[in-house]
Amino acid sequence: IRKGQLLILSNAGANHDPDVYPDPEVFDIDRNPQGILTFGLGPHYCLGANLARMELRLMLREIAERLPDISLAGDISILRSNFISGVKRMPVRFTPTPSTNTEPVLFQRPSLDR
Repeated sequence: IRKGQLLILSNAGANHDPDVYPDPEVFDIDRNPQGILTFGLGPHYCLGANLARMELRLMLREIAERLPDISLAGDISILRSNFISGVKRMPVRFTPTPSTNTEPVLFQRPSLDR
């Protein structure tokens, strides 16, 4: 990058360098990316990083256990944006199974009274 040259940073380019990752466009759950900044670094490290990792781990485990035959049922629609990226639509098919959890899920709205 030369002095005065414009530079645009994009999260969409993360982990897509073919010199670093073979087949960067292929989803590889076993890939071990090095030097990623998903949750920031140093004093800017995300305080919720461990909670987010735990939530993702629990969600994926629950999907794998409850929906063992889950598969894609069509094309994935990707959200295209200059600021964020992600999946807009991902149709799936699976055989529904009953929940093994017999405990009711209770939620109490926090009181606004102090």
